[in-house]
This record gives sequence, structure tokens and C-alpha cells, in this order.
Amino acid sequence: MKTFLTTLLLLVLCSCLQAQIKDSLALAVDSLEQRRERVVKPGVALRWALLPGGGQIYNRRWWKLPLVYGGEFGTIGNAEFYNNNFQRVVRALEAECFGDGIPDDCVVTDHEFTGVFDVTAMRTLRDRFDQRRQYAYLYIALVYILQAVEAYTDAQLMDFDMDDNLSAFRLVPNLSPQAGMGVGISIPLGAGLRERRQQLELQVISARR
Repeated sequence: MKTFLTTLLLLVLCSCLQAQIKDSLALAVDSLEQRRERVVKPGVALRWALLPGGGQIYNRRWWKLPLVYGGEFGTIGNAEFYNNNFQRVVRALEAECFGDGIPDDCVVTDHEFTGVFDVTAMRTLRDRFDQRRQYAYLYIALVYILQAVEAYTDAQLMDFDMDDNLSAFRLVPNLSPQAGMGVGISIPLGAGLRERRQQLELQVISARR
């Protein structure tokens, strides 16, 4: 009786295990097929990046959008701050009859810095704000370029094999002009490795079904 119950229990366990393996294989096939349906192209990601954050949206890196827009709006706000202060000092200098294009019959009038800064101090402030707003404009362009480069690089790396499989490392002979013949480690890097590996996995899984 015990033998019969043990055999029956083993059959039930084997049946459950077989069903679970079958479901796991089906999920793996569906996952691989979904990944193969969408191929990320670096050139397309770069074109999307013409719109700030567009490359990240194309790559489906949604969590990077706050970083991109935060950087862009932060640098734009910084440039606006220094530009507004620059314009304030320029208007004050014009009221003091100093600056470019001031007529000879200019009459000095009060302004918001009257009694606070003299002409020399206002000239120093004008030059400082002008310098910092120019830097701010450069930061805007730098953030824009960086988000485009990041989107392109991320799309490029999606096609590389980034798993922890150490079988890709190979000891091969290495000829160096300085050290002569020796042994080195070969690390094959190149586009399409992940795609080819996924195709091979899909073929193996399909053959087992």
C-alpha cells in the first residue's frame, strides 16, 4: 500500500512539475518574441533626441525624463535669472547716462539702484551678470547635447551582451611589440550579440515544445 501511495504521489508531483515547466517555457517564448518585435535603433533614438527627452522616451527609459527636464528647466531658469538682472543694471546705467547709444543731451533720472550702487559698482555688476548668463546659455546647450548622446549610447548598448556569462572570456596568444609573444584575455565585444543569443534561445525552447 505504501509503495502504491508513493508511486501515486511521485506521478502527481511529476505531472505538476511538467505543467510548471511547460508554463515557464511558454512565458519565456512569449518574452523573447516580445523583445524581438521591437528593435531599438541608435539612429532613430538620436533623431528622437532632437526633442529633449525624446530619445529617452524612444528607449522607454521613463525614469530618466525627470533628470532630462530637470536639467533643461534648471539651466533655462538660471539663464533667465541672470539675464533679467543684467537688463536691470543696463537700464539703471542708461538712467545714469552711461552705456552704448546714449545721446549727448541725456538727463540723469532716478532708478531702482539710486543711492545703493554707484556707476562703477553697476558696471561691475553688469559685466558679472553678462558673463554668468553666457555661461548659463552654454549649460543649456550642454544639457541638450548630453541628453542626445545618452539616448544614442543607451540605444547602442541595448544590442550588446551585458550578462554575467564568463564563457565569452578566452585565453588567446597575444603578440606585443614591446613584450613579445604572450597570453592575453580576449573579450569579444560587438553589436548583435544579444539578438543572436535570444534567437538561439528561442530556437532551443521551440524545439523542446
